Amino acid sequence: MVSHFCWGCLSGLRQTAPRALLPRPPSALPAATAAFHTSAARYANPLKKKSNSVEPPKYRQAKSARMKKKKVIEKPKPPAPGERKALRKRIVLSNTNALEVPGMQDLSVETMIDSRLRGSVVGLPVPMLDQLRAVQAFKPTQGWYIFRRPGTVLRRETLEMGRLFERISDGPEKGKVVKRIVTGMRGTGKSVHLLQAMAMAFLKKWVVFTVPEAQDLVISHTAYAPLPGTNPIQYVQKDATSALLQRTALANKDVLSELRICQEHPELASFVRPNMNLEELARLGVQDASIAWPVFQALWSELTATEPKVNEKKFKPRPPILVTVDGLAHWMKDSKYRSAEFEPIHAHDLVS
Repeated sequence: MVSHFCWGCLSGLRQTAPRALLPRPPSALPAATAAFHTSAARYANPLKKKSNSVEPPKYRQAKSARMKKKKVIEKPKPPAPGERKALRKRIVLSNTNALEVPGMQDLSVETMIDSRLRGSVVGLPVPMLDQLRAVQAFKPTQGWYIFRRPGTVLRRETLEMGRLFERISDGPEKGKVVKRIVTGMRGTGKSVHLLQAMAMAFLKKWVVFTVPEAQDLVISHTAYAPLPGTNPIQYVQKDATSALLQRTALANKDVLSELRICQEHPELASFVRPNMNLEELARLGVQDASIAWPVFQALWSELTATEPKVNEKKFKPRPPILVTVDGLAHWMKDSKYRSAEFEPIHAHDLVS
């Protein structure tokens, strides 16, 4: 059956389908945009094409490739020879930040035998500090840098030693040879006890010879040579003897400068002058280590002389002598030195 509607009527009807389902003409589509930008892609600047051509060098510019210079790293300057050892063995005897102890007495000829001061601390006299430094009486491990000034405790052993000094100087034991060995565990005060002995000797105007560390003379660190005319063979260390004379001359300068040579010394005839004092005699071995051993023998014979052989008018009685050795145990065994037959040399065969 033929429809009553014509094609023209059908074309005039209103479209009822949703607009999203109907296709859109190409001219009505929106432009593609980036998700992260609001402007349209069509307004973006066109990408430049990469060019493989190399730009010509500028005026007065080198054509070769430039290499970056490496940054120079300044290395610290190594310490000078002996600087580390000097820093390790540095002795500081005063701390300005520490409080001063009020009423502390100084060690003197009277206080070193005063039993009422047992257990108390006494200060070392300031003029004596240079003498104690010269004989290397202070040790880096004794903690002197903590206090305002160096001081020491008068123990029972200290007072007994003070009375012994008094008896030897002006008592019944005058001229007597006394030997003492101080023993004890590590850190019990043996080195401090030797320091107290040296301080008392300086107060009494004695002559002090000291070996700060006996180990240094047996570990094969100093030159040695056989001593002619000895049987069994003994060995001398000229550098160690020269160092011993230097310590003795510095610490006992006031006492040795007042004593004149009154003995004959044929081995040093070309060096000794008639009016030379003992301080000048000791310095001969300091200036020339090759004659250190004959100079030490001459100095010892002068200090132990009881009557003069020359210069009788200038002869003075010799003061007592104190000899201290720290670390005596190292001298009771074989040393690191070797003889000509490559046999170990005992420490007792090293005369100096």
